[in-house]
Amino acid sequence: MTGSFENVFAILGVSQADTVGSSSRDQRLRCSTATDLNDARIPALSPDRRLACCYNAILTAARAALRAAGYRVPKGTANHHYYAIQSLRFTVLVDAVTVQQIESMGKKRVMADYIRVGEVSQSMVEETLAFAETCCRQVADWIRETHPEFCQA
Repeated sequence: MTGSFENVFAILGVSQADTVGSSSRDQRLRCSTATDLNDARIPALSPDRRLACCYNAILTAARAALRAAGYRVPKGTANHHYYAIQSLRFTVLVDAVTVQQIESMGKKRVMADYIRVGEVSQSMVEETLAFAETCCRQVADWIRETHPEFCQA
């Protein structure tokens, strides 16, 4: 890791993780992403819920990338979603446009959960699901290639 990588994480409020790879927390991160994506595919769930599952899958994947790189967003950190998503630019090297799309998805999730329940369309869910699957696959590929120890159960 370069010094600039560590400096950016310090600015984001991201700290080094204790241990990486074998803890039950790391296993839960790996399983949670798949569970959220699977839940997002369930047609019986409301579009609002399916959108939230897509966002949660990406958020969990971002946390998994951070853990694999040896970092974490400390518990109780304000704006922890923001920091986890922003970290994708420095772990997986996701481009700024993709990060903006993820942030937009997060705003839609908040709207659907708290402000305008029932306004998420089926087509929006399908687009969001395809995007979430691509993002999560990119993170999983990066972890397998750069931190294979994180994948060991």
